Amino acid sequence: MLLDVRQLNGKASEQTKDTQVIEIEFTSQLVKQVGCPTVVSASGNSVQEAFDTLDDQYPNLKAHVFSDDGTVHPHLALFLNGEMLDGKEALQTKLDDRCELFVMQAVSGG
Repeated sequence: MLLDVRQLNGKASEQTKDTQVIEIEFTSQLVKQVGCPTVVSASGNSVQEAFDTLDDQYPNLKAHVFSDDGTVHPHLALFLNGEMLDGKEALQTKLDDRCELFVMQAVSGG
């Protein structure tokens, strides 16, 4: 199920020409922790802006995705169109229309 954030905000048809719409997919563990659908639609010109549009609907999201300093938690990995984003630069990454962002827990161990 795809949830369009703009519809929840009452802005279903109001999108500026320069704002991109992307799909963000979360792993099942994050879905349980945050209380969001597996795939949501968000708008913004950067990864940060896209996450910001989800803040009202999913107030727990930022606590599970971001560290106190505003960077992506080190135990998470972000993939934009299948390519892993650098943790420090990830949030400033510019978006093209209809990008797909996948958010998953990083796996480590030995």
